[in-house]
Parts: sequence; structure tokens; C-alpha cells
Amino acid sequence: MGRFDVSFKSLGENSPLTLIRLFGHTPVDAATRIEPVERELAMSIKSVDQAFILRRGEETWIEHFEAEIELSASDLQQILKRADLLGIKYDAPVWTTIIQLSRRRAAANLPEIVTSVRGGIRVEMRPHVVCLWDTPPGLVLQDPNVDALPLVGGMKTTPEEFEIAKARMDAVADREHRSRLGADLVTWCGLSYNEDVVTEIRARFSMVTMKDVMMASSIGEELMAYGREEGREEGREEGREEGREEGRVIEARANVLSLAEARFPGLLNHTQILAVDDLQALQGIFRAIATAADMERVRAAIAPFLNS
Repeated sequence: MGRFDVSFKSLGENSPLTLIRLFGHTPVDAATRIEPVERELAMSIKSVDQAFILRRGEETWIEHFEAEIELSASDLQQILKRADLLGIKYDAPVWTTIIQLSRRRAAANLPEIVTSVRGGIRVEMRPHVVCLWDTPPGLVLQDPNVDALPLVGGMKTTPEEFEIAKARMDAVADREHRSRLGADLVTWCGLSYNEDVVTEIRARFSMVTMKDVMMASSIGEELMAYGREEGREEGREEGREEGREEGRVIEARANVLSLAEARFPGLLNHTQILAVDDLQALQGIFRAIATAADMERVRAAIAPFLNS
């Protein structure tokens, strides 16, 4: 899923009750015991996103969650296989919820029933499909776990709810932690293209620096480290100011690559960005990626900067 996966995993690991109440198949009360699926099972079922065993009186069942940016027929078969293995392992009914994360890349006309036939064995799954961008964020906002707050950027969030999330993130004392939360929030907004929240962020983009956004991806982290080192080297050899300028250019390239990776995968590659050494051009590309509504428009917007 990528760097933003931290928010979803944090919700499942630290606030499973909130996750289940948001997306689970049945209401859960305080009398229900919730246990995470044993981690040793992960190897045999590859990569279940989140799964929990729930017990209430004589009743036992499994809530199985899979969060997906894109969903193909092959993905559905893999999810079916993981759900089947969970049921076999724990000898309990399994309720699978697929959470679609990206409005732009959401699968259309998903089958109600996913079937696998192996010889004389037929396995069926009726997944519950949820669109994150249609889900109100109330339960996430009420949860004390601040690491789940960036999810509101991908949910059906009003400007007032966005302000509540921002206020809670602003109250985080650790600067690095606070910056990471802000960067994750921007990334979630870009994935779902939550227009209300994206507009709000653009209007007050100072809440998250370009560096914060860039740090939201592993590529960005590597390039940032490279940029700092290059800037120091330039500073030693050709003067501090020139070194700082070079570092800013390298950092801006990383910003662009990180945001493009989150909003429009496949839009740019390293070679294209390394050919741009003008800071203003890189900032123009960044703004175009942050504000464009679709791939066609963003390609047209960045073309002048790439060809200059």
C-alpha cells in the first residue's frame, strides 16, 4: 500500500474496536472480546491487512479486512484464498470487508460473489465492499489514537471535521511526529481526491511543508538524505549558499516524485526529474500535481516545465 499504510495499520493495531465499528459486518458492544490474528499465520496467508477473532458468549467469528488502492480479478482471488485459510485455521465463520481507498482508481462492477473451484471443492466469498471516501470520519475523530487521524483525508470529511483533525495533530508535542502526520494527511487526500479537504489544504498549505510531503515515501527519504549530503559537499567546495541552493533543488525533485507517486503513479520517472535543475520549474510541477484533477490535465500542466 505504501507509506500511508501507517495510518491504516495504526488503526487496526491500536484501535481495533474503532476499525471494526467502522467497517465490520455487525455491531460490536463492550462485551465482545477482540483478539488479533496470530502473526505466525501471516506467512501462510501472505499479506492479510487486518484480521481479528471476535467472541461474544457462545458466538465466535472472524472479521477480515483488506484495504486496496486498486482491485483486479486476481486480487479478489487472493483475498478469497486468505479468507478461506483464516476460516480453516480457526474453524470459524469469516466476514471479509474490502476497503477501497482511491476514488479515482476504484474498481467498477465488482462481483457480489467471488468463487474458486479446485477439483471437487468450491469456495465462495461474499465480500462487503466499502468506499473509504464515502465513510464519515466521526469514529476516527473520537478515537484517542492520533496516528489514525490522517485517514480523515480520505474519508467523507467536512471542513469542520478537518479542523478537528488538524487541531489534534497540531497538539502533538513531537515535531517529527507532527510533521509525519501532516504528510500522511496530504497523501490520503491525494489518494481519494477528497475535494473538500484538498481545497482546504491548498488554501492553508503552510500546515505541511514540502519537506513533510516528500518524507511520506521511501524514495523521498533516500533522495532527501542524498540532497543533504550533496548540499554539504557543495557548501564545502563552492560556498555555503550554492550548496544550500543545490540541496533545495534536490529536495524539490524528491517532493515532486513523492507527490506524483501518491497521486498519479506512472506520471514521472527519475530521469525526467533529474533533467530539471530549475527550482521554480520544480515548484511549478509540484503545484500542478497537487491541484490537477486527472492524469490528462496534469500531463498538460507539467509539459512546459519538462520541455523548457
